[in-house]
Amino acid sequence: MTDEQESVHGHDGELDSALEAARSGRGTLLTVTGGAGAGKTSFLRAAVAEAERQGFLVLRARGSFAGHSHPFDLVSRLVGSTVTKTADPAHHGRQPADLWGTDAGPVPAGARLDRALESLLQRNSRLFLAIDDLHWADEESVRLLTALPERVDHLPVVMVATVCAGAVTYAEDLAELLFDSSANIRLRDLDEPSVASLLTRRLEHDPDPVFVGACTLATGGNPLLVTAVADHFAIGEAVPDAEAARALPDLVLDSLGVPARVRLNRVSPNALPVFLSLAVLEDHATPRRVSALTGMTQGHVGDLCRVMRRMGLLAGAAGTHERVQPLWANAVLHETSHAVLQRLHAHAAGLLTEDGLPPEAVARHLVRSGPAGWPWAAETLRSAARTALREGDPVTATRYLSHALDEPLSDTLRAQLHLDIAAAGSRVDVASAARHVARALDLAPSGLPESGMDLGIATLLAVSDHTGTSAIAGHDAASGSLAGHRLRTRIFGPGARSVTDLIALVRHLEAAEDASPLADGLRAAMEAFRTGSRAVAGELAARSTQTPARSVDDMAGHLIAARVLTFCDENPLARATYERAVDTATRWQDRPALALALTGLATVKSRTGAVTEAVRDARSAMSLFEQAGLDLSSRLAQISVLALLHLLPDIGELHEADALLARHGITHDAAEGLHSAQMLMARGRLRVALGQPRSGIRDLEAAGRRFIALEISNPSVSAWRTILAEAHLATGDEVSAVAHAREDVRLARRWGAASVLGSSLRVLARAAPRSERLPLLEEAVAQLRTGTNTVALARTLTDYGTLLTGMDGAEARARRALREAVELARAAGVAPLLREATAGLTAAGGRNRPPRAPGWSSLTPSERTVAELAVQRLTNREIARRIFVQPRTVEVHLTNVYRKLGIQGRGELPRTPPEVG
Repeated sequence: MTDEQESVHGHDGELDSALEAARSGRGTLLTVTGGAGAGKTSFLRAAVAEAERQGFLVLRARGSFAGHSHPFDLVSRLVGSTVTKTADPAHHGRQPADLWGTDAGPVPAGARLDRALESLLQRNSRLFLAIDDLHWADEESVRLLTALPERVDHLPVVMVATVCAGAVTYAEDLAELLFDSSANIRLRDLDEPSVASLLTRRLEHDPDPVFVGACTLATGGNPLLVTAVADHFAIGEAVPDAEAARALPDLVLDSLGVPARVRLNRVSPNALPVFLSLAVLEDHATPRRVSALTGMTQGHVGDLCRVMRRMGLLAGAAGTHERVQPLWANAVLHETSHAVLQRLHAHAAGLLTEDGLPPEAVARHLVRSGPAGWPWAAETLRSAARTALREGDPVTATRYLSHALDEPLSDTLRAQLHLDIAAAGSRVDVASAARHVARALDLAPSGLPESGMDLGIATLLAVSDHTGTSAIAGHDAASGSLAGHRLRTRIFGPGARSVTDLIALVRHLEAAEDASPLADGLRAAMEAFRTGSRAVAGELAARSTQTPARSVDDMAGHLIAARVLTFCDENPLARATYERAVDTATRWQDRPALALALTGLATVKSRTGAVTEAVRDARSAMSLFEQAGLDLSSRLAQISVLALLHLLPDIGELHEADALLARHGITHDAAEGLHSAQMLMARGRLRVALGQPRSGIRDLEAAGRRFIALEISNPSVSAWRTILAEAHLATGDEVSAVAHAREDVRLARRWGAASVLGSSLRVLARAAPRSERLPLLEEAVAQLRTGTNTVALARTLTDYGTLLTGMDGAEARARRALREAVELARAAGVAPLLREATAGLTAAGGRNRPPRAPGWSSLTPSERTVAELAVQRLTNREIARRIFVQPRTVEVHLTNVYRKLGIQGRGELPRTPPEVG
């Protein structure tokens, strides 16, 4: 169905009846009314096409605003159009006026029209008069056409005229014409299925249902607006999906700007100023405020609003607050000069302030005007920024505060504003936040404002390696809070963050009677680091998570507490805490916090068998850090790099891990602190997996020295001894392996967490004399069955089953253990372990299950990640940047995906990949 056929659809009965009446010799008048863009012209085109198909002689004319002052302009053009329609050579070259008669002296207009119609009917038995935009026709033509129904009552003539509701120049004559019409077709807005149909034709594919719903809402079902939206997406690069749907109310359609201004100017020279005032005031538009902005009386404003509402330029029901249709408003505002809009917004800000509206209502106008110079402007913007932050909109908060800097301010207040911007901006752009802190320091040489420094922000900046903020810790302000910051910087930023430092910060918080989530989280961490009481650490961590996060400090406390909970094997509570942190950070639009929460979630997922999900979360965290302006080599971002480095070997992606380490790993092996210790441990583990155990041993020993210097002994926090034991085993040094493994077992028993004890026992069993191996592995399996670390259990069952293989009478037990290991490894997506367990099962005489059928479940975690990004229409280069690999690696993954799924290319990938358990 074409657009024209769709326009007639639903009203074809009225048109068919009119054409049938003309064929029977009876005249008919149809009027088509609707607002701007309702589809009147499309309806008329469809009606003309049908009339021509049925053999009618069609005469067409359009009301012209330019010609409305010329008498009989429209009728002359309507009848004169037959000059080009007839095939009679005798009529070629004649002027339209010739058809009005040649009698000497004035001939009444009605008689001339009768004569013209008779002349035309002599050449064709049926006439179809199509008049578009009759509301802009000259007065004489409208008056003449008003009498037409009576004149053609017994003639085979159909007249169809379109009239725009509201834009009526000669109201009484048109009202009479509408009253006398055989049928008045009122075009209604399209419903959602009709919008979907129109979008499908214009886009040439089925649109996203979410986009259809949003388009129906944003356009109000207006056919012109729907068509403009469809054409915008058809010719551009944007994709009409759910993401685009959210941006529809702010869409600027260039094709609407000029037509809207022309329509408004035709209504009245004052219509455009009223429309602009309504668009600027938005939800706060009232007749009084619009009157104040335009200088018109409220009565005049109300009259123009009624006309614009009938034209479809205003949205919603009439009332005290008038609202312009958003897409029309966007187009007109886009065509309006910046200077005009600045003046309107400045005036609006003053009006709303006088009326006592909230600061956030005033602020949105202040940021669209130049510097106001009003004493209250800066404080209004600061207050609105605080509200925006509470509502989770740091971008808007930063915008308000940055605009406040343009106002006349004292150095002290300007320094405070820079700190406010840093607090808001650190959620989305840490580098920019650091620059604002440095500017605040420059403006306050005698000391920062006492209330100005958010300690959580200062710590975040320090951890981010932004040297511009290092001066905070040494600043001369005699503030007790800065002493706390110095301690935080030592623990979380560069330097040796030892348990001694942690104790100092905890004592500082206790002196300040701080019972916040951060204080409890730090106390729990202190207990865990020095292998203290697991019960005490777990209780403190659980208590920390019970208070909702209201600040960056609270969020930090929750994240630290969740990490301690994983050390304590309280994985369900840890996961719930991380998921709540993800929700909070998302609501706050805090990218660093969201990245940290996702990194923690990846860690706890990897401990509970969801390795594929963990890899995705770690990759997302890295991407978020980059979006926040952080280099992945910075200490804060490397938290997510470390998480991914620990996960990639588990899924067999050793070369990807090696490339990641080369790009974002250790830059100075001699650096001190927890960060370098963790990075050395990750590199050592990877080198062992790559078959370089001696290089791995050097890294692991260096990491161990740092952990000892930091007073971190708990193997749940850092299992460097266990990993080092496996490295020594790879070189044949069983004596060193046993020594390191026994020490971790001793510390794990002291701590009491089943997962770390089971893992330590497994490695000790591999290094211990053969006579000790079976009881060690049996204890390891028993410990791990009490927890949720299914990957560790699968590894231990593999070793256990392999050891039992060949023992007299133990074959059945061996097969049961290995078969369980296979199932656990398969569910977790840990490919190397799955291969090892499968080989062990085969060697034990067990029957392996058939290979998985090709499909999504057969993809590796990396292949699935690449496929999911390809479904989102990202290019290979974009995917490579997103997951931190080379484009060639993406090509290899996609080739494997196509082969396993049995498809030829991207176009055959399903929009929503199935869930894989």
